[in-house]
Amino acid sequence: CPGDSFAVAGEPFTGKTHFASYLAVCISAGIPVFGKFPVDRKGGVAHINYDSDGKLTKTGYRRMAKGLGVKADVDYYEFPTWKFNDDIAYENLTKICTGKALCVVDSLRACFDGAEDTSENSTVIALANKVSSKTNCAILFIAHPGKGGVKNKGVDVIRGTSSIAATVGTLWTLEKMAENHVVKFNSTIKARYGGDQIFCYRYEDSGEFNPKT
Repeated sequence: CPGDSFAVAGEPFTGKTHFASYLAVCISAGIPVFGKFPVDRKGGVAHINYDSDGKLTKTGYRRMAKGLGVKADVDYYEFPTWKFNDDIAYENLTKICTGKALCVVDSLRACFDGAEDTSENSTVIALANKVSSKTNCAILFIAHPGKGGVKNKGVDVIRGTSSIAATVGTLWTLEKMAENHVVKFNSTIKARYGGDQIFCYRYEDSGEFNPKT
């Protein structure tokens, strides 16, 4: 839903980037998310990477698309020289999002300069919301958890200030379960669109993958 940004938070190795890439591939291909939730707008995806190994990110998208049996339209932006609190951020982000259905930003903390414990950093989300409204492109931030972790049931679940999380339209969390490769998805903390959703899903190996093909 354009106009309000989304954020997905989780501890390290809970599959935040995997979840974001899965959602992006579903939107790009126009297939239901988890086979249940229809995609309202099919379209291209942009992935802005400030935080992860770009080669691994691209491989992850290709593996995801292969596992789902679809093709994904994704443009990658690796470690841009500008940040979301720079003067040129609005112009640059607008160019990236124009004509896209989804923009993934990895990560919320890495996309701006300065201390993370000031309320001024909520302006980063406000900027994304403004661009989303202008371009009709939903923006998803990958976020690190706060001190209380994702089990903190308030908006402090995201690292930084509560104002950051309060500015996003929807906040999702991911928790690793005891069973191998099972992740708990929780949207009850803050979901402006649709009803509360809590469910578990499992990652399955799609088999051998040749990154050169």
